[in-house]
Amino acid sequence: MLFRSLIFAPVKTDLRMLIMLLSSAVMGLFLMAGIGVLVAVLGPKRGNYYHSFGNDLSFAANVAVIGGMFGLLFLPRILAKFWPAAVTPDYWWFEVLLACAAFAFYRFALGAMSGVFRARRESLLAVMEGKS
Repeated sequence: MLFRSLIFAPVKTDLRMLIMLLSSAVMGLFLMAGIGVLVAVLGPKRGNYYHSFGNDLSFAANVAVIGGMFGLLFLPRILAKFWPAAVTPDYWWFEVLLACAAFAFYRFALGAMSGVFRARRESLLAVMEGKS
Protein backbone atom coordinates (compact mmCIF):
# COMPACT_ATOMS: atom_id res chain seq x y z
CA MET A 1 0.00 0.00 0.00
CA LEU A 2 2.77 2.43 0.86
CA PHE A 3 4.64 1.64 -2.37
CA ARG A 4 1.58 2.34 -4.53
CA SER A 5 0.85 5.63 -2.81
CA LEU A 6 4.45 6.77 -3.31
CA ILE A 7 4.23 6.04 -7.05
CA PHE A 8 1.04 7.99 -7.71
CA ALA A 9 1.01 10.70 -5.03
CA PRO A 10 2.43 11.32 -1.60
CA VAL A 11 -0.94 10.71 0.08
CA LYS A 12 -2.61 7.63 1.45
CA THR A 13 -4.93 5.95 -1.03
CA ASP A 14 -8.00 3.85 -0.48
CA LEU A 15 -10.60 2.03 -2.56
CA ARG A 16 -12.85 5.08 -2.85
CA MET A 17 -10.14 6.97 -4.75
CA LEU A 18 -9.74 4.10 -7.20
CA ILE A 19 -13.51 3.99 -7.75
CA MET A 20 -13.52 7.74 -8.39
CA LEU A 21 -10.67 7.41 -10.90
CA LEU A 22 -12.31 4.57 -12.81
CA SER A 23 -15.74 6.25 -12.76
CA SER A 24 -14.23 9.46 -14.09
CA ALA A 25 -12.55 7.56 -16.92
CA VAL A 26 -15.79 5.76 -17.83
CA MET A 27 -17.69 9.04 -17.69
CA GLY A 28 -15.23 10.74 -20.05
CA LEU A 29 -15.31 7.78 -22.43
CA PHE A 30 -19.08 7.65 -22.80
CA LEU A 31 -19.62 11.42 -22.71
CA MET A 32 -17.13 12.14 -25.49
CA ALA A 33 -18.32 9.13 -27.52
CA GLY A 34 -21.90 10.39 -27.30
CA ILE A 35 -20.84 13.87 -28.38
CA GLY A 36 -18.84 12.31 -31.21
CA VAL A 37 -21.90 10.41 -32.46
CA LEU A 38 -23.99 13.58 -32.43
CA VAL A 39 -21.32 15.62 -34.20
CA ALA A 40 -20.60 12.97 -36.83
CA VAL A 41 -24.22 12.73 -37.93
CA LEU A 42 -25.44 16.31 -37.41
CA GLY A 43 -22.33 18.22 -38.54
CA PRO A 44 -20.52 16.37 -41.33
CA LYS A 45 -17.85 17.96 -43.48
CA ARG A 46 -16.60 17.06 -46.90
CA GLY A 47 -13.43 15.00 -46.71
CA ASN A 48 -10.28 16.01 -48.58
CA TYR A 49 -8.22 12.86 -48.97
CA TYR A 50 -5.38 14.49 -50.94
CA HIS A 51 -4.04 16.56 -48.04
CA SER A 52 -2.04 14.93 -45.31
CA PHE A 53 -1.93 17.97 -43.00
CA GLY A 54 -4.61 20.39 -41.96
CA ASN A 55 -7.79 20.56 -39.99
CA ASP A 56 -10.38 18.30 -41.61
CA LEU A 57 -12.90 18.63 -38.80
CA SER A 58 -16.25 20.31 -39.27
CA PHE A 59 -17.19 23.39 -37.26
CA ALA A 60 -19.25 21.27 -34.86
CA ALA A 61 -16.35 18.85 -34.37
CA ASN A 62 -13.94 21.73 -33.71
CA VAL A 63 -16.33 23.14 -31.11
CA ALA A 64 -16.62 19.71 -29.47
CA VAL A 65 -12.86 19.06 -29.40
CA ILE A 66 -11.70 22.53 -28.40
CA GLY A 67 -14.61 23.05 -26.01
CA GLY A 68 -13.97 19.66 -24.43
CA MET A 69 -10.29 20.45 -23.93
CA PHE A 70 -11.01 23.88 -22.45
CA GLY A 71 -13.60 22.27 -20.20
CA LEU A 72 -11.08 19.69 -19.00
CA LEU A 73 -8.52 22.42 -18.36
CA PHE A 74 -10.62 25.10 -16.68
CA LEU A 75 -13.74 23.55 -15.14
CA PRO A 76 -11.86 21.70 -12.36
CA ARG A 77 -10.09 24.92 -11.38
CA ILE A 78 -13.34 26.87 -11.33
CA LEU A 79 -15.03 24.12 -9.34
CA ALA A 80 -12.14 24.05 -6.85
CA LYS A 81 -12.37 27.81 -6.42
CA PHE A 82 -16.11 27.90 -5.70
CA TRP A 83 -16.45 24.52 -3.93
CA PRO A 84 -13.07 23.42 -2.54
CA ALA A 85 -14.33 20.19 -0.95
CA ALA A 86 -16.08 18.96 -4.11
CA VAL A 87 -13.49 16.38 -5.10
CA THR A 88 -12.97 14.29 -1.99
CA PRO A 89 -13.33 10.56 -1.46
CA ASP A 90 -16.44 11.31 0.61
CA TYR A 91 -18.35 11.92 -2.64
CA TRP A 92 -17.16 8.77 -4.44
CA TRP A 93 -20.75 7.72 -5.16
CA PHE A 94 -21.37 10.94 -7.12
CA GLU A 95 -18.72 9.95 -9.65
CA VAL A 96 -20.47 6.62 -10.15
CA LEU A 97 -23.75 8.47 -10.77
CA LEU A 98 -22.04 10.73 -13.32
CA ALA A 99 -20.62 7.69 -15.11
CA CYS A 100 -24.10 6.14 -15.27
CA ALA A 101 -25.54 9.42 -16.59
CA ALA A 102 -22.85 9.58 -19.29
CA PHE A 103 -23.64 6.00 -20.31
CA ALA A 104 -27.35 6.91 -20.52
CA PHE A 105 -26.47 9.94 -22.68
CA TYR A 106 -24.39 7.72 -24.97
CA ARG A 107 -27.24 5.23 -25.36
CA PHE A 108 -29.66 8.08 -26.05
CA ALA A 109 -27.31 9.56 -28.68
CA LEU A 110 -26.93 6.19 -30.40
CA GLY A 111 -30.67 5.62 -30.46
CA ALA A 112 -31.53 9.11 -31.65
CA MET A 113 -28.85 9.29 -34.31
CA SER A 114 -29.52 5.84 -35.74
CA GLY A 115 -32.92 7.05 -36.96
CA VAL A 116 -31.45 10.29 -38.30
CA PHE A 117 -28.66 8.42 -40.07
CA ARG A 118 -31.10 6.02 -41.74
CA ALA A 119 -33.18 8.93 -43.00
CA ARG A 120 -30.17 10.90 -44.30
CA ARG A 121 -27.80 8.08 -45.25
CA GLU A 122 -27.20 8.94 -48.89
CA SER A 123 -26.82 12.68 -48.35
CA LEU A 124 -24.44 12.12 -45.42
CA LEU A 125 -22.32 9.71 -47.42
CA ALA A 126 -22.22 12.16 -50.33
CA VAL A 127 -20.98 14.92 -48.02
CA MET A 128 -18.32 12.64 -46.50
CA GLU A 129 -17.13 11.52 -49.95
CA GLY A 130 -16.91 15.10 -51.23
CA LYS A 131 -19.60 14.82 -53.92
CA SER A 132 -21.85 17.45 -52.46
